[in-house]
Amino acid sequence: MDKSRALLLAIALATLLFMPFSSAQVFCNDGETRECGSDVGACQKGVTKCVGGVWQNCEGEIKPAKEVCGNGIDEDCDGIADNNCGDTTLETLSYILIVSGAILFIFAMVVARIQSRREKSEEEDYEEDEP
Repeated sequence: MDKSRALLLAIALATLLFMPFSSAQVFCNDGETRECGSDVGACQKGVTKCVGGVWQNCEGEIKPAKEVCGNGIDEDCDGIADNNCGDTTLETLSYILIVSGAILFIFAMVVARIQSRREKSEEEDYEEDEP
């Protein structure tokens, strides 16, 4: 696999992994409004307005915040108050998995490049040895 194909594959994979999946309507009629955001926990929905056929940013929304432990309020709006307070095992494990995946990807790219150079060198040596 050449360098440009590998780069395109990496970009496509990253896009698929990190792109938020949404079935939201993109186009709209001027003047329309609708609710946006979440009303779970301490979060509150806002309102978005259609301008020029495109939904604008959500206004008035109260977004998730870092959980404050011990107050009984769900600041991160995941439906569970005071979670992620002290037990960071799952969070740490997820970071380790992400970092190790990135390292493995980089390692695979390096190995592929070395193999490609080795094959090219062998082809050049073979062409020099032919009468």
